Amino acid sequence: MKNKGFTLVELLVTIGILALLVLIASPTMDYIMSNSAEKTYQETINNIKEAARLYYTQQSTLLPQEIGDQSKVTINQLKDAGYLDEDIVDSRSG
Repeated sequence: MKNKGFTLVELLVTIGILALLVLIASPTMDYIMSNSAEKTYQETINNIKEAARLYYTQQSTLLPQEIGDQSKVTINQLKDAGYLDEDIVDSRSG
């Protein structure tokens, strides 16, 4: 009678190789994921800044009249005016 299965040694070697591959790949994947989240976060910040610039370009009457004065615009104002069309989410906390 001829056996057509794997031996215990063959199975253990295969499991060992797979475990080694996971150990090697895990830190790399973690770095890629965290780096991607940081890039997405920075891109969101840049989109908000650009939306604010566009808002004040078209709403020049809202700009401060004196040097040193400040003007603020909220994310909700930018969304209501149509300069941001997405929900703002911190991609680093997920």
